Amino acid sequence: MVNVLKSLKFHKNWVIALGISFCFVLLAIVGAGTKSAEAAVDIDPAAIYNIIAKHSGKALDVRNGSSDDGAAIQTWTYNNRGNQQWRIVPTGDGFYKIVAVHSGKVLDVADGSYANGAYINQWSDNGGNNQRWSIEPLGDGSYKITAKHSGKVLDVKNGRTDDPAFLHQWPFQNTDNQKWFLQRAN
Repeated sequence: MVNVLKSLKFHKNWVIALGISFCFVLLAIVGAGTKSAEAAVDIDPAAIYNIIAKHSGKALDVRNGSSDDGAAIQTWTYNNRGNQQWRIVPTGDGFYKIVAVHSGKVLDVADGSYANGAYINQWSDNGGNNQRWSIEPLGDGSYKITAKHSGKVLDVKNGRTDDPAFLHQWPFQNTDNQKWFLQRAN
């Protein structure tokens, strides 16, 4: 009888140890899939980038090279000027600010709007969540760029391909006018 009790105690301890081990393995697997947006993207904050629309091959551009708050963001035929060059700077919380090289101003959803179709402009950095963006790889070399405050993505309005084509925020629909290539500027 004593041997049977010892055997049961051994098996009980073995089952508990196995269960605990399983929990640690499960936590490791789940934890591996929860990396921050910053960790998932290989971005050099010291580099200068051109941000290129997948559907048109045109560059993210500050209209007329303006340095004013509220200047419209559009796509335009690539010319590698300062108003088409951007720094992508981590904000420390898994998001980025996207800074126009020529003006030092950041990509901004106008008026902090949550509405579909709210325009994108540049504005002085005020730390608002409408100026913070997640950058997520889509597996084909392109990225979706999502506003922190609204969860909506950077979208070329109506999928236009002519100059200028203005940008707004829109729910993600996995269309090429919502996908962007990040290319180091020459």
